[in-house]
Amino acid sequence: MMVHEKIEVFANTKPSEVCLVHGKIKVTYRQLADRINYLSHKLSSILNKNEKVVIKLKAPILQLCYFIASNKAGVASVLVDSSVPKNLSQKILEEAQASLLIDESFILPDNALNSLPDIDMDDIFLGVLSSGSTGTPKLIWRNYRSWVEAFPVQSEIFNLGCNDSLFLAGSLSYSANLNSCLHILHEGGKVVFASSKWVGRWVKEIISSNVTSIFMVPANYRILLKALKSPVSSVNSLISAGAKIDLKTIISLKRYFPCAQICEYYGASELGHVSYAYFE
Repeated sequence: MMVHEKIEVFANTKPSEVCLVHGKIKVTYRQLADRINYLSHKLSSILNKNEKVVIKLKAPILQLCYFIASNKAGVASVLVDSSVPKNLSQKILEEAQASLLIDESFILPDNALNSLPDIDMDDIFLGVLSSGSTGTPKLIWRNYRSWVEAFPVQSEIFNLGCNDSLFLAGSLSYSANLNSCLHILHEGGKVVFASSKWVGRWVKEIISSNVTSIFMVPANYRILLKALKSPVSSVNSLISAGAKIDLKTIISLKRYFPCAQICEYYGASELGHVSYAYFE
């Protein structure tokens, strides 16, 4: 089942449960499903199935809504960080052969809601940028099946489930962040987006939102550790990727998150998850 389908299921079974948090903004499963449905019909009125779009928005919840709505409309998306210069955004737009750039200036069409196309697990839904072995950015297209069918395995390896609240720091244009976000929504959990670059705010949000799982790159874990004053026992899963995590950081993580399983994984845009290791 695709992510937007699972969100609709949860919108019916637990409509008032919060699934997205960004600062003071909280979104329930019913609100998320309704917003995705509205946007998908609007996008379907101006885009055909299998067209491509580039999404460059700063607010993570808005970016996520447009991304999933594009998927539901049968459109494949490339997420671009809002800090990317205009000339590079244009190159990505051309490389993707995208029909539309959804950025801060984009206005939804003022027309009737259009019907949605049929889509299946083998349809392309995402384009990710990878430097590859040459260092030259490449656009790699992924279908639903290549991500969604890995979610049950990820849940087991990363110790994640429907009752978990996942903390994410950084842009959804980073495919590991996007994968983690879609995974927890597919499970029926909650995503808490860091609302600031100030690490002191991270600590407050992790505690106030009852975060049970954190996904970060090692550099961000090292920053987080400097801001912690006491252990956080509510977190049961720490997931690291993007670079090799060092032993000193692991030891500190075990001290400040005494109840957490620490899992490091290696993945690639072309392949998805490749290997993982636990630190006991």
